[in-house]
Amino acid sequence: METETEMETETETETVMAMRRRSVWTGFAVAFAASLAACGPAQPPPVTAPEAGAAPVEQAPETEAPSAELAVPAALDGKVEIVDQASPEAEAAGLSDAVKAAGLGGLSEGLVVRLEQDMSVYRLWSGPDRLYGENTNRLGSWWAFDAPSGTEAQYRVDYGVCEGWNDLTWAVGCTLAAGAVVIIGPGQSVSAEACENPGESYTVSDHWQVYIAEPWTRTGDDGDLHCPDDADYAVNPDDLAARE
Repeated sequence: METETEMETETETETVMAMRRRSVWTGFAVAFAASLAACGPAQPPPVTAPEAGAAPVEQAPETEAPSAELAVPAALDGKVEIVDQASPEAEAAGLSDAVKAAGLGGLSEGLVVRLEQDMSVYRLWSGPDRLYGENTNRLGSWWAFDAPSGTEAQYRVDYGVCEGWNDLTWAVGCTLAAGAVVIIGPGQSVSAEACENPGESYTVSDHWQVYIAEPWTRTGDDGDLHCPDDADYAVNPDDLAARE
């Protein structure tokens, strides 16, 4: 017959063995779970809130969709042909000088064209008594196929002409010969900084202009720009179509 001491010893031994078995099974379960986690999909990193006072992360700006392909206006159909903009002729015509960034005037977009027939071109200028350096601005680069009309104020809006650039008091009408290569396109916006006048600026215009590179070198018998002496006249600022 077991004594009380022997029975207590046996009970303690069984308790220790049970605890050891539970420890073994717990370790096996932990190891098995770890192996499953290693085989599972990678987990995303935790999302952390930005630190207080940190600058916000800037998003990349969206790329603007390109504008529709520029086409020759219907009024010029059959009168001009488009020249490859990558050709030497296009470079000589001054495409990079004619098309400018927003706020700088010039053209917002441009086409290099060759005239298929003689065409009239018109320019407003500051008159024979106003000199810019040693010359007048009669033969500047900016012209139009349309004869001047309307008021001086509206003409400035239509063609983006700052008051400090041109007085618009005289007009000249010339003939651009067939075969001449020029740049045509709608007018670009003009900022107050470009006008050097805080109260004067102009938006993009749908009025097309003609850019003639170095027109003063293209006059004369051998040139493609013919401006007779009687082609100039003073204009009425309230009605540019009327001569003073």
